[in-house]
Amino acid sequence: MATEIRPSAGIVIDPARRRGKPTLEGTRITVEEILDKLEAGADIDDILQDWPHLTREGIVQAIAYARQLVHQQGAEPSRSENLEDILEEGEWKEFPL
Repeated sequence: MATEIRPSAGIVIDPARRRGKPTLEGTRITVEEILDKLEAGADIDDILQDWPHLTREGIVQAIAYARQLVHQQGAEPSRSENLEDILEEGEWKEFPL
């Protein structure tokens, strides 16, 4: 039986789901899919429109998890502002994930 790993709030890694990629808790949406949409120019409201079963908090948790991974690899973000403030101000495209 596969065991779920919860590396961060709202994020689940289950080898039996989505080939073990980190997903938003309670969904099959991967952190990678969230980042791909952001990279393509979508904002949180666009993502919520595409996937109405997601929450703003879940999307922020996915971004925070990706940021945590980058930080753990030693690549410090160039800005130290609060992540939620950046997202609300629409400056997330300038924020290195």
